[in-house]
Amino acid sequence: MKFSLQLKTSIIALLLSFGSINAFAQADLISSLTKQLGVSEKQASGGAGALFNMAQGNLSGDDFSSVKDAVPGITKMMKDGDIDLGGISSMMGGAAKGLEGLAKVNAIFDKLGISPEMVQKFMPIILDYVKGSGGSSVSNLLAGAFK
Repeated sequence: MKFSLQLKTSIIALLLSFGSINAFAQADLISSLTKQLGVSEKQASGGAGALFNMAQGNLSGDDFSSVKDAVPGITKMMKDGDIDLGGISSMMGGAAKGLEGLAKVNAIFDKLGISPEMVQKFMPIILDYVKGSGGSSVSNLLAGAFK
């Protein structure tokens, strides 16, 4: 009986720790962005989220699922990067899909108070992180979605 209670307690503790691990892993990416680029946590999360949102639009569901699996906390980052741009998105109607995505990311960076030139500095940090957590194949998928 005592063994069973200890086992249940250990399992519960293990399951609860996954949330902490995900938060830590997300914090690791955000920390890398803030330290290397001198942006705030809000800017790092929103900027990364904007890039992940663009990638989601440029990848198949299965391919983006692989990216999502490699980045704990991606849902929060994507929410942070989903910023209302007013009429900007609809004004880009005829633009190519990739260009529209990058133009939208640039506008989101601007709204976050980050120079749009920083997009090119975010990408390699994010790709490095994804390569470390999901492997080269997932990193290559993401790199293709950033073009």
